[in-house]
Amino acid sequence: MRMQRVVFVALCVVLLVSGVAYAENSERPPAFSNVKPWDYDLGPVFQAASAKYNVPLPLLLALGHFGSAFENRGDARTIENGYGVMALRKNDMGGTSLADAAALTGVSEEDLKVNANLNIMGAAAVLDAYAKQLQINRSAGIDEWLDVVIKYAAIDKLDAENPVPVFSRLFAMEVFQKLQSGVATINSMGESFSAAPQNIGKVDLAALNLQGLPRTNVTGYSGATWYPAATCNYSTTRYNKSIYAIHTIEGSAAGCLSWFRNCSAQCSANYVVSEAGGIWQCVDEVDMSWHVTCMNYCSIGTEHEGYAASASHPTALYNASALVVRDACNRWGIPKSHSPCSHSILGHVDINNCWCGPGHWDPGAGWDWNYFINAVNGTTYINPPYLFGDGANGWTAGNSVWSNGLVHTGSNWGGSIYFDQTGSDCYIFSPETNFTGSSPMVLNVNVYPQSGASANHDMQLHWRTAAEGSFAADKASPIAYYQAQNAWATVNLYINNAKWSGQTVKQLRLDFDNNNQSTRYIVNHVVLQNGLYWPFNSDTNGWTVGNSLSAPWHTASGWPGCLVTDQTGSDSYMYSPTLSGTGFPYNYIGGENDWIKVRVYPQNPTTSAHDLRVYWIHSSDSTWSDTKSCSVTYNAKNEWADVYVPVGATGIWAGQHITRLRVDFDQNNQNTRWIVDEISGAQLGKDTTAPTVPSGLAATSPAGNTVSLSWTASTDATGVNGYKIYRNGTQIGTSISPAYTDSTVQPQTTYSYTVSAYDAVGNNSAQSAAKNVTTSAPDVQAPTVPQNLRRTAVAKTSITL
Repeated sequence: MRMQRVVFVALCVVLLVSGVAYAENSERPPAFSNVKPWDYDLGPVFQAASAKYNVPLPLLLALGHFGSAFENRGDARTIENGYGVMALRKNDMGGTSLADAAALTGVSEEDLKVNANLNIMGAAAVLDAYAKQLQINRSAGIDEWLDVVIKYAAIDKLDAENPVPVFSRLFAMEVFQKLQSGVATINSMGESFSAAPQNIGKVDLAALNLQGLPRTNVTGYSGATWYPAATCNYSTTRYNKSIYAIHTIEGSAAGCLSWFRNCSAQCSANYVVSEAGGIWQCVDEVDMSWHVTCMNYCSIGTEHEGYAASASHPTALYNASALVVRDACNRWGIPKSHSPCSHSILGHVDINNCWCGPGHWDPGAGWDWNYFINAVNGTTYINPPYLFGDGANGWTAGNSVWSNGLVHTGSNWGGSIYFDQTGSDCYIFSPETNFTGSSPMVLNVNVYPQSGASANHDMQLHWRTAAEGSFAADKASPIAYYQAQNAWATVNLYINNAKWSGQTVKQLRLDFDNNNQSTRYIVNHVVLQNGLYWPFNSDTNGWTVGNSLSAPWHTASGWPGCLVTDQTGSDSYMYSPTLSGTGFPYNYIGGENDWIKVRVYPQNPTTSAHDLRVYWIHSSDSTWSDTKSCSVTYNAKNEWADVYVPVGATGIWAGQHITRLRVDFDQNNQNTRWIVDEISGAQLGKDTTAPTVPSGLAATSPAGNTVSLSWTASTDATGVNGYKIYRNGTQIGTSISPAYTDSTVQPQTTYSYTVSAYDAVGNNSAQSAAKNVTTSAPDVQAPTVPQNLRRTAVAKTSITL
């Protein structure tokens, strides 16, 4: 056995060094590129396009669903070489809808790619033109549009040997399946797109389906349709398999199957799964498909219809894929778990992060690993989220809880569980779970402390794992402190622990209040979500530039790995990527104990005094405005500053499904280079501690009408935001930096000054020790009279003195 291990490791080294593992070609479509942020909803644009060009709105929405899942992918192409929300085509298979839209609307192709409004209008114009060309009867049913959809698909290379557009017909089948079942999609920005189920009339879905080829000595899932990739897109070199790779197509299943038959692709996967649950096998499992570069030789892969940026994926897709993965894992002995950096079921992003280096990040944050792994295992674990809409979801009472245990309220209170505290350190248990933890994460709890002796509360999460089956202090979140009495509070519990990350979590325990307050706790939901964390270790992490900033770039030379951008005007800002994830059911639910941390190095500004404002949008309001923002000031110049912004204390962050952030630097331009090492969430809770008292106050009066003050800077756990300056006991001004000039004094007058410090939430230190200063007398003496005036040169039109 020891000799076999040595030989296997040596073989892996030879494979990687020799390049036999192959790299999938860069022709695989990216998840996004050159993203221009949208500041408007897409729904009204679809309605306007439908009305203007007389194209059925459900058809436009179905095409938008398959074209982008209504995500902002910038100018990134799809697998079909489509662009924008509607995946307007520009390919060598007759796909000219991008050029057609440009000609019909007078808009450039580049603008059509990145401007959602123009893209949707352009697609409607193209569909209108195709409908006129094909002379369809628009007054009849939606089935009249079948040939228009086939023409729009444009994913077949037609010739004498291949006269039938089989892949375009398959694409049309998927579109009409969607029309028949109805459109119900929520994008990662929280906008909902819906269309009622349509009568598809005479459209024969079975006739549009792709007919498989006979299976002969093929190793794989017997329930899959065999439709092999071109032999130029995979290798028949055979190795044992120890990894199952999960991908998203960045397009449709039909487009993927077409692409795998094209030698230009230089990539493949063993399986393709559609949203409706269709399964096709394209490469024998014993052969080497080209899908994950350095791990091709030891992996099997499935491409899933959809996008890495999608907020979620259909249950039918998960269930169909789980059948394939379970079958393959059983056959090859691959662990049926998601264990990053261990050979198991992994996302493309896991393989890149652990072995192959930067690149694709599919299947994206919207992929529900908990559900999928449970489906692969066929288990009945109940993993987060817990919404308590129709029951207690398996939660049970722990200690110090009312004798009736834990009770579900039914429809009252929005569907909640409740329990009464009868002693200190009251806790409740989740059902058994089976998911892999990652870091950082936060557990979002919506709780209503009813009655009780105080509004001051604390909460903590404990867990046990498959490796360590008991609850212990080293498997716990930091204690979160919050305030609420007879009111709802949304609290985030921060998790960044080596005994959580990469571990199989088997059960959760929620602890409420270490000290008994005789409180009834009503809990509406418990949701596990990804923490906010952008470390900028290797790239810009999807952050994009706003106005008055140069495009951000990444540097690691002489720095810890940073985002860098130059300020070119006032009110400069940059945007986060969309916050898509596993939370309820998308985005990031804000907590009242949330802060945003920005670690920043203002390089060579004209002053050390700065301001920083964090904006956000959420699923109910996608408009950027000052009402959804929080600002702080800070002091730094050519040095690192950890700036904390108390977003959770605003009253308009907690409980919202946050979809995106914007960070603004300096309302007034200081020609600063901003070097940002980290932007992250921090669950600091309510800050009640004031900064330290300023010390070392010094005062001088260089002229009779000014007094210059300076002092040693105060410190504060969340940062000092500024100072209040007092003269003779009355506040006369504020300063961000530890210096101030008083220009309202009189000559030959004695003044007494003190200074106090304040932080972002208004905690004020005590005033410093007083410093007295007497201003100097006014300067009334004129300069001496100039002497020795003489002429040095005379010209025709000038005299030099």
